[in-house]
Amino acid sequence: MLIKFIKQLTNHNRQSGISLSSRFSDPIALKTEWSPLRSVGNLSTGRLVRVDSNRIVFRVTLEALSFYLFFLFGGTVPFFLVSGDVFSNIVLMSAGVAFSAAGGYGLYVCTTPAIFDKGRGFFWRGRKEPDALFGNIHLKDNVQLQDIHALQLVTNYATDGGSYMYEINLVLNDGRRINVVVQRNVVTARENARTLSQFLERPIWDAL
Repeated sequence: MLIKFIKQLTNHNRQSGISLSSRFSDPIALKTEWSPLRSVGNLSTGRLVRVDSNRIVFRVTLEALSFYLFFLFGGTVPFFLVSGDVFSNIVLMSAGVAFSAAGGYGLYVCTTPAIFDKGRGFFWRGRKEPDALFGNIHLKDNVQLQDIHALQLVTNYATDGGSYMYEINLVLNDGRRINVVVQRNVVTARENARTLSQFLERPIWDAL
């Protein structure tokens, strides 16, 4: 039964992708996947900031920052609850370290900016400029702006099972995709996509 269900779901997603692709009258759309790119919770992963006429940056949202800081500092609480029981202390401190590690990792990831820069001609995700990456400009989340063919909007169901999220993805000239941001609010997602579309002079493929 499970195998049958998976096959049915796969066929449904494939048929949905073909239907969506045909809506945009673009041969690249036929080579593009339409399923979500990321496994997400219910946190928006970035807010759009227009630095100047040549640069747009997606920076960490307050909700994501607060969420991961809670885990980071919450992990220190068990260290104040130690008692004379050695085993209990080990369990408490292990749990605290795990919480802080998860918060620290999440904080590092969510505070990594996603940057569009016309002056450099690149989109990249990271704390280093493209020319500071030891000549490696072909990393997973780095691409020349001229290689961006379109912006894709797709719906993503949050892993907590409680809400829908909305992805903005870059579609490259060869049909590959790079996720830019995930938004909880559909209006915000579309507004961000329109801003990027005007900035990059690229069309929006809205499948929401």
